[in-house]
Amino acid sequence: MNNSVLMDLKCIGLNPSRYVDTQPATDTKPRYAANSRASRVGNEYLRKAREVDTNFNGTAQGAVGPMETMMTAYGGVKPLVAGFFGELNDGFEAMLGQVAEVGVRQLQDALYTKTPEQARAVLLWQLRRKMAAAILRANLNCLQSLMTNISPNGVGVGSEAHRFNARKYFFPRGDAASCSYAYRSTHANFPRDMGGAFY
Repeated sequence: MNNSVLMDLKCIGLNPSRYVDTQPATDTKPRYAANSRASRVGNEYLRKAREVDTNFNGTAQGAVGPMETMMTAYGGVKPLVAGFFGELNDGFEAMLGQVAEVGVRQLQDALYTKTPEQARAVLLWQLRRKMAAAILRANLNCLQSLMTNISPNGVGVGSEAHRFNARKYFFPRGDAASCSYAYRSTHANFPRDMGGAFY
């Protein structure tokens, strides 16, 4: 029996195709975008495996080739999706829970907790915090790399008109802060009237 698992780590950005256009306003699940992206990973890899078999392994259309057979033996590809707001898809959350279970057996005494349940809660909180920090750093690195496209003379790709159109496309409400606040208010049961404070 093969105990190995194939996984694919994906990160999704803040854009209309992920957060604005697809999720109904009545849907309050905060992991909607991450779960939506994760739901397509398995079929994407299955299609790629079949293309490899057809193009390189001489597999006839409709037949199962060696690449697809091997991928099936691994149980397919498990998606790990990190969203722009630090949310993780359900499969990612389940994996962190399994990691915490393993850590409890090794670190309960070092954590000075009274019960294994308390140790698991502490470890799971630490794992989620580290993942959120990693997602934030990745987003900042991405934004920093995009800043190299802003030209100092205000022409071409770095022109004010170009930046305005980009902001209008990615942030329909005008800026990133209001878009983020609107998303959290609508889709995560986040209170709307709190003086702009985030908790």
